[in-house]
Amino acid sequence: MPMQHFTDIICGGEGIEAMLEKDGGYYNILTPEMFRATFSPRIWGIKMVFLYMGFGRDTETNLNFSLEKPAYRKSVLHAYGYCLVHDVDIYNETPLCQKLIQELLQSLWAAQDKLGWDEKIMFHPYWEQDAVKLVSPKSNRIMASAYTKEGKMLLAVLNDTDKEETVKLELDLAKLGVKDGIKGHDVWVPEDKFTLASSWEVKLPPRGFRLIIFNDK
Repeated sequence: MPMQHFTDIICGGEGIEAMLEKDGGYYNILTPEMFRATFSPRIWGIKMVFLYMGFGRDTETNLNFSLEKPAYRKSVLHAYGYCLVHDVDIYNETPLCQKLIQELLQSLWAAQDKLGWDEKIMFHPYWEQDAVKLVSPKSNRIMASAYTKEGKMLLAVLNDTDKEETVKLELDLAKLGVKDGIKGHDVWVPEDKFTLASSWEVKLPPRGFRLIIFNDK
């Protein structure tokens, strides 16, 4: 704990390479309770950074990796989903890893820039069930959190189950500071468009993640 007095961030997540290679992702490693206890900046009182180890040390996986392959893309976005519903930053473990998934990070950073990513951002976490409330299905493995600033919102919704789910949310637009009817789109699939309402839903595949920027543009 004394190290917290001498650093700006804590970065963690090493030592699970063998499990990642066996499972093809973080599906059997991450749980909401474990992630909050390990990485939540509200527990540590300092910015936390998740060290993405999805490539492990498996040479074959590294050589075959492509974001054009659905299984690989799904695996990366699942891990990113855990970070974004918990307000945790992402660091890619190796230069090769950074190069291969840079496309996803560039899109994420562009969305954060549209929101205006600074200390004035308000984070609305899923565990409070307040401004962002999960109506159905009732599951602790389905999480939705939001980041808001000056009438704009970044909504992160993760289905960490093995079933396709239609996730229904109740959004307190007044607390979020956003207006009914503003337009949005998926950060990584911009052609997927959305309109904001206090009762809002989205269909997610198994272990699927959506990050939607609502900025009326």
